[in-house]
Amino acid sequence: MKRDEVLATLTGAFSFSKIITIFIALILVYCIFTSVYTVKDSEIGVLRTFGSITEITQSGIHFKLPYPVQQADVININKANIVEIGVNNMKRKNESLQKNSVHMTEDGNILWVYMIVEWKVSDPKSYLVNSENPDEILENAIIASIRSVIGNSTIDSLMGSGKIDAQIKTKEQLGKLISAYNIGIEISDVKIQEAHPPAQVKESFDKVSDAAAQRNLLISKAEDYKNKKLASAENEARKILMEAEAYSKEKLNKAKAETAKFDSLYEEYKLSKDVTKARLLIETLEEVLPGCNVYIVDNRDGAINYIPISEFGGDEQ
Repeated sequence: MKRDEVLATLTGAFSFSKIITIFIALILVYCIFTSVYTVKDSEIGVLRTFGSITEITQSGIHFKLPYPVQQADVININKANIVEIGVNNMKRKNESLQKNSVHMTEDGNILWVYMIVEWKVSDPKSYLVNSENPDEILENAIIASIRSVIGNSTIDSLMGSGKIDAQIKTKEQLGKLISAYNIGIEISDVKIQEAHPPAQVKESFDKVSDAAAQRNLLISKAEDYKNKKLASAENEARKILMEAEAYSKEKLNKAKAETAKFDSLYEEYKLSKDVTKARLLIETLEEVLPGCNVYIVDNRDGAINYIPISEFGGDEQ
């Protein structure tokens, strides 16, 4: 009996020591696996010691104390994260974002908006420490920003060319909110993919839109008619003005020519008064008596001589 008791005691001791050994081995394996972490090129490592951030690590293999003494969070700072508002697939989106996709415009219309916001982590430390749920803060900020922009825009603008302007304003306002929250997030892009009335009121809205389009068409035709008539009147006025300017220019040039002629005659007159007087007399007679032959009578030597001027001055009338 004593021998059996001794063997049982030894066997029990061996089993207990084996269990202890296995337990210690498991702890060592756990410590080894939880003491090593890898940071890729596009990532940043944030090391916490008892919950407080103690080190920011770059790419490479790093060692730390086992959990729960130290914990490493690895964040991809280049990853483009997406938040969608107004997605029809309810399996992919939470219900709050679905409800907050319907907004009221400045002119009192209801508008359904489907938008995409792209963001990334710009400050891993702030992202992990300054808020328990930065993603929820971001979603609330998106809803507040788009609601503010739509509330200050008309439905026609948001459904037309004003959509791009709304995207820019939403991004600016969202960026300011996120910066104020200081949660380490940067807004990369905001895109309003769709903007239209909800299905429940779409038919009524389409009727109103058709009536407005018809009104705008009639206004456009009236404007075209007015512009055509105005253009015709402007062309006529321009033509009259050009004719008046041409007439004025012609008269001015003629006056300048007559002035130049007078100046020339005056110079000739100063040089030879008698000859100039005779010339002016002859030219005047030709103008006053067109078609008549004009002769110069010279009887200074007692003989009468006739000189037909028309043969020297041009064709006989």
